Order: sequence, then structure tokens, then C-alpha cells
Amino acid sequence: MNSLRRCRECLSLLQAIFLYWPEFRDLARPHLRAIRKEAVLYQTYRCNVKKARKYLRVCPLRLELGSGSFRRSGWVGIDVVGDPELELDLRRPLPFPDNSVDEIHSEHFLEHLCYSEVTHVLRECWRVLKEGGMISFSVPNMRPYLQAYSVGDVAFLRERVYDTPRDGRYDRCGLDIINWFALREGDHKFMFDDENAVLRLREAGFVGVGVREFDPERDYNRRSSSVYVQGAKSFR
Repeated sequence: MNSLRRCRECLSLLQAIFLYWPEFRDLARPHLRAIRKEAVLYQTYRCNVKKARKYLRVCPLRLELGSGSFRRSGWVGIDVVGDPELELDLRRPLPFPDNSVDEIHSEHFLEHLCYSEVTHVLRECWRVLKEGGMISFSVPNMRPYLQAYSVGDVAFLRERVYDTPRDGRYDRCGLDIINWFALREGDHKFMFDDENAVLRLREAGFVGVGVREFDPERDYNRRSSSVYVQGAKSFR
């Protein structure tokens, strides 16, 4: 009886799609594109999981998350865009055993993830790092921009956020500029400052967490809007 009811429901759905296909097509197109993109990402991830095994022989093993096309000697770049050594969707588990990685670094990557994805990535980093292994990352620091907005200092915002679209959509008032800097029409999904960047590392289990200065030996892209944080893995 349940099977017959399901068949009737499916038939009704197909009839509705057929009758209203033009409207349905326009509504469904972006969702179908998103499903296709996710399928491609998953297939690529599975292929690169096997490829990742060869890096287990590398010592020390250092990972650069969200590397894009940037490559540097002694580091394994991971991303889904550009030309990384490993093309991996970092929303999925890192293909490395527990306690196998010496150091992890990332620059302006975590803001492209939502809260739950940030939490997942940092917990995965804690899992794969060896005891005493270091994690370090930089993200956009929203604090000076929100402080400027709170006192109506639009001149500061216009000076510091210099890449708003040329059509002026995000340059009419202070909050418009904040919207562009923080979200970039959906490209950014999570805002950071010096306080919550530290909290995210502590929540993931890291110790010795704190804000640091730009380090030319470690950081490759200095930006005035960045906050730099670091922490270590410890079982104690």
C-alpha cells in the first residue's frame, strides 16, 4: 500500500514538472548546478585521497590549506582552486592519519567557510598534527572596520576597502562597504577578529593560543586587514 502511494506521489510530481516545466526549470537550474559542482568536488576528493598517501613519506610534513596556485618548497598545498599539490575539498576529512603532520598554515582561507565548516577544519587539523605540532593562520580582522563604522568614519572604510565593485553598489554608505568587505556577495561566510580567531583554536583543542605579528619567514602575503594567530597540539 505504501509503495502504491509513493508511486502515485512520484507520478503527480512528474506531471507537475511536465506542466510547469519552464518555471520549474528556471527555479531548479541553480540547484542542479550546485549538485553537479558538489559531485565533481567529491569525485576529485576521492582521487586525491589516494594521491595524498605519497606525502606520508615526507618529513617534516607541512600543509598549506587554501593555497590556490601558490607553492613553496617544503609545503604541501591543498585547495580546490588554482594549482595545488592536492586538490581536496577541506570540508571533508583530511586524508592523513592521526598524529602524522608536523605543521599547518593557512592565509585568508577560513573566512570562506561557514561556522560549522571552520570548526570541522580546525578539529581535523588538531587530529592530524603530531604532539607539539603548530597551526598558524591569518584571516581578515573585522575589528577596525566595525569600530570605524560605529563612529561613522566612512573615510577610513573607503581608504582601507579599496576593491569595491566599480559600479558603486557597495560604496554608498558605511554599512554597504562593511557588507562588501565582510561577505563579498557570498564568497566570505564567517567574520573574524583577534578575539574569536583565538577562541576557534581553543575550541578545537589547541593550547598556547595567541595573536602574533606578521612573520616573513612563515607568512607570504602581508595584508593590513589581517589578524595572525597560532596554537599548538598537546595531549597534556
